Amino acid sequence: GDMIGWRVLELVHTVLRGMTTWINAFEWISIFGIMTTLFIVVKSERSYSHSNTGAETFGIKWALLGLVIGILGLFDFVAEILRLQSWVTFVTISFLVRSINMFILVPIYLFILGRQLPIIKGSFEEWNHSDAGKPLSPDENVLGTDTS
Repeated sequence: GDMIGWRVLELVHTVLRGMTTWINAFEWISIFGIMTTLFIVVKSERSYSHSNTGAETFGIKWALLGLVIGILGLFDFVAEILRLQSWVTFVTISFLVRSINMFILVPIYLFILGRQLPIIKGSFEEWNHSDAGKPLSPDENVLGTDTS
């Protein structure tokens, strides 16, 4: 016949491949944003925790590894977009970056996170049971001095 079924199948395949390309690109730009934000937060918390003894936060090396994952995610995002320009070149770049990220760096990142969680949990529970976790009374201002 007229092969209309095969034409529809090819059209659906093309549309789905395009959708997954854009979804993958969005995932990698999101990873970049999340990991960059996490690095900034951990870095600022560490400077705060040095002034407060006993306040344990996530490690700066772990956050730096997350930033590397995020930057590689940004490269993967750019490679996903540039596939439209030169498919063969940027598919290879994207494959290499994604392989390094997903098979090497992300498992290391998750392993380090798992090792840090019990330490952070204990620190958080200590902080939560101390005076730092209690709301201010109506007679106290932000500086902790008595207003009466």
